[in-house]
Amino acid sequence: MNTIKPLGIRCDQNGFELLAIAREHLQESDKFIESAGCYAPNVTMEDAALAESVAEVMLVDSIAGLQAIGHLIRHHDGHDIGGTDKVLSQVGRLASLLADMQQYALDALGAAQARCWAHERIAASRNRSNPIPQN
Repeated sequence: MNTIKPLGIRCDQNGFELLAIAREHLQESDKFIESAGCYAPNVTMEDAALAESVAEVMLVDSIAGLQAIGHLIRHHDGHDIGGTDKVLSQVGRLASLLADMQQYALDALGAAQARCWAHERIAASRNRSNPIPQN
């Protein structure tokens, strides 16, 4: 298997930036590993795990944002707060943005989990072919 270069992503980066960098590398390669029964990942295990973690945080954040919007809408007392038409339009845009964020995070999460799984399958297949001697 070819050596995979780290992507240079860091946990202190903006989550969108990190996932944008990782996104193209989270796709399957065209190299099938027969012994593991999966395609070789294009990303290191560490990068895939970091992308998975960041995607999970983004999902939680977007869910919290949608819950906050729901709370605001339910508890709006009907008074004009700067032009209801403008407010509802902005709330709609924000809800749409949060939904897009969820879809982006879900796609990245699924791809990152699949790459982590591929790394684990490949490691397990190597351990089967080179078993540790038993004493």
